[in-house]
Amino acid sequence: MPSRQVFAFFGAGTSALPLAQVLKAGHYASTLARNGKKLRQQMLDRGVDEPTIDTHLHIVEGSLGNVSDIKATLFSGFGQAHTVISGVGGTAAFQLSTFSMKMEDPRFVANAVEKILLALKELDLQPKPRLIALSSMGVLRERDFPLAFYPVCRWVLTEVFEDKREMEAHMNDPSLNTGVASSMILRPCALTDAETGVSAVRAGTGKDRPVGYTIGRPDVASWIYENLIKEEKVTTVDGTVQDMNLCY
Repeated sequence: MPSRQVFAFFGAGTSALPLAQVLKAGHYASTLARNGKKLRQQMLDRGVDEPTIDTHLHIVEGSLGNVSDIKATLFSGFGQAHTVISGVGGTAAFQLSTFSMKMEDPRFVANAVEKILLALKELDLQPKPRLIALSSMGVLRERDFPLAFYPVCRWVLTEVFEDKREMEAHMNDPSLNTGVASSMILRPCALTDAETGVSAVRAGTGKDRPVGYTIGRPDVASWIYENLIKEEKVTTVDGTVQDMNLCY
């Protein structure tokens, strides 16, 4: 990887994405946002100065439903993205009649990531970038959450998790993922706004998959930056789709 990388962010309005850390470290970033002014203010609020925003951040005002907007984010004035990070999330509301969360668009996340993968496939960037995407605990068929969360994960959030399960299926689809070198699926447990510190984050996969209740969005962002960007303590392997759970 070059010392100064180019990142493409999707869903960068969420504090679970390490956009501010990337900019502060001197890297370049391109983001797709519906409201560029709002995103600039978010970066200022997180301590990124105006000169850095002006010279290191490229904002594409557009929609995840538009492949052209996605392509403009993946290959910007800074050049092609070396790392693509998706924190796309849908909008859901509680429906009393079914006692569950219903999404405005039941396939919003899956469709967005599918379009990102299609755009990468069509662009055929060289070298191929890696893709890091936020999913959620509870998406796996086996239980990866505390027993107390069973009604929430297997009933209340069924539609939300089905969307993310389909997203993960797209990332594992060999006919779709030819445009990426490797992929990492991160499954944080219930997100809060707490900031305990990255040292409090437990991470693992397979038999070492941690089970927990919550994790703060700022700590998810810090964990991604410290472990996948700054030092790559967790190495993504070319040609693979890896996964990891995160919790306190």
